[in-house]
Formats: sequence, structure tokens, C-alpha cells
Amino acid sequence: MKLNMPRRTKKRLVTRPAQLLTCPSNNVLAIDFMLETLYDGRPFKTFNVINEENLESLRIKVGRAMSNLWVIRIMRELEVYNGKPLAIRPNNDFELTAKSFRDEPRSKALSLV
Repeated sequence: MKLNMPRRTKKRLVTRPAQLLTCPSNNVLAIDFMLETLYDGRPFKTFNVINEENLESLRIKVGRAMSNLWVIRIMRELEVYNGKPLAIRPNNDFELTAKSFRDEPRSKALSLV
């Protein structure tokens, strides 16, 4: 009957302050990570950058593992080609908690909404 099985507890998410949604403009980018698995069970990640105004996908990076340096490199490349955005809206902010991403000087780093 498996009465000695431990109870499953709910995974507690980090609480973030609520932010108002603004009208999409040409200078707001949405970024997100997605985790998928191949047929043989191996996982891979995709890093997506989308322009919120016209829902154009600016960049998709696919890899088995992605470091914070890849994210910074991709965002700097987009800054060169498309200009610096006013804001970046992450779907799940807990993915962008790497120390080197947060500690970067504000003059170099892009502002997060």
C-alpha cells in the first residue's frame, strides 16, 4: 500500500514584486529560456529573444548548457545590430540570477523591467 512514502510538497517559487505591464514599444524585448528533451531523453535549452512590438524573434540560441556569458554575449550582439532597448522583460526572472550577470556595471548591462 506504500503507506511509508514521503509526502510530496509543493515547490515554492521566489516571490517577486508585481510590475505593471506597459504598452509594447519598439524598445522592449522579451527573453525566455525553454527546456525540451530529445527522443532519446537528453535535455537541451533554447534562449529566445523576441521584440514585443511585432513579435519578431530576434535570436534563438540552442544548446545543451548555457552559461550567463552566452546570455550577455547574445544581448550585446543584439545591442550592436538593433540598438540598446529601453527595457528587457524576462518571463521567469529566477533564470537570470547569475552573479556575473547581476554584478555587471549599469553602464554596460541592459536594464531589466
